[in-house]
Amino acid sequence: QLQTFTWAGNPHGKPAVGPVGPVGPVGSFGPRLTPRRGFELWQEQVRGRSKPWLTVEIEAAQQLRRMVIDLVVVRADQLAEANAELARSNAELDAFAYVVGHDLKEPLRGINNYAQRLLEDARAGRVQDPERIAWLLRMTGCMDTLLSALLHFSRVGRQSLDRANTDLGPVLVESMEMLGARLAESKVEVRVPRPLPVAHCDRVRVREVFSNLISNAAKYNDKAQTWVEIGYINPDDVPSGLARPATVPAEARHQTLFYVRDNGIGIDARHRDRVFEIFKRLHAQDAFGGGSGVGLTIARKMVEQHHGRIWFDSVLGEGTTFNFTLPSAKLPANSACAA
Repeated sequence: QLQTFTWAGNPHGKPAVGPVGPVGPVGSFGPRLTPRRGFELWQEQVRGRSKPWLTVEIEAAQQLRRMVIDLVVVRADQLAEANAELARSNAELDAFAYVVGHDLKEPLRGINNYAQRLLEDARAGRVQDPERIAWLLRMTGCMDTLLSALLHFSRVGRQSLDRANTDLGPVLVESMEMLGARLAESKVEVRVPRPLPVAHCDRVRVREVFSNLISNAAKYNDKAQTWVEIGYINPDDVPSGLARPATVPAEARHQTLFYVRDNGIGIDARHRDRVFEIFKRLHAQDAFGGGSGVGLTIARKMVEQHHGRIWFDSVLGEGTTFNFTLPSAKLPANSACAA
């Protein structure tokens, strides 16, 4: 509240010094103090101050403060309780998935063995309708694949990361060695434009990310000449033909971007959210060599465990590029750069 005060003279004024006159002993002279000349009206403006608060206003402000504090405390307690409940729910879900994936495999194995005997009897002429028995075997095999995938997915969520500065070049070589027979059968040309950098990550998890993405790239391809390219792009490094995609999330724009690119069948834009869902397949069960539909789900979970992001860009009929980020290598604590 701007206020103006009127004073009988400037309160900050200094006394005036009069003419020299005799002071002290006879023959001694000095300055003489005189009354201030500023007894005329002097005005002052006061800013940044409120009018005096009334007692009722002070009590209302204190009550508002108590209400805000109570609300914050209640919301904090509710949030903590919700987080604890979510953690319990996730733990129970992981335990349930593990039990389902592990315990149901035993009776399934028994069904499969019995179906095998029935098929042998059918082939020997002792039992009729071998086609249905063969169908039963296929279904038990499919169910076994799904349970194995579910068991693996639950283990991913239950295990902690073993992070270290890791050269991703050898990791990529290991993943391609694991896929050697499949890549050779598909006659896939694997391209690595330049050696991969070092990242601070779990070696085993990242190897599986590469394996899942490369496997999908080789599988979903109907071209006569199939190729898969694995590389990376730094934020300040744009090699020829490797411009950073426009779809990079805001939080990943200043991170190294890894990619697995192919010239396969592509993914329709309307399926952008479905491809990472567990057991979701965009094609028939037996199309493109079958599969459980859990590979991309596991890849996303592993990347997110590293606090990274994974997404894709695709043109239907031309190919797909899966992009993901990983933490950069950590410098030693005593290095000059770290200091």
